[in-house]
Amino acid sequence: MNGIFGTESSDVVIVVRDPGEGFVPSAVPNPLATENLHSTHGRGIYLINQLMDEVSFDRNGAEIRVANFIL
Repeated sequence: MNGIFGTESSDVVIVVRDPGEGFVPSAVPNPLATENLHSTHGRGIYLINQLMDEVSFDRNGAEIRVANFIL
């Protein structure tokens, strides 16, 4: 796994690349759905989407780019 951290103007940008096959981000189950509420996993992508201003996946889900915009 590779990680890149940087700033663009006053924004914080983080890119993480995994050498694996990746995954389909839209296929990740919603952790707030009734059937998933008691699950012991599957909240990472949800939390990233809630906490970051911008989230994008590339390379079939093997790379994630997140950004937080600082005022």
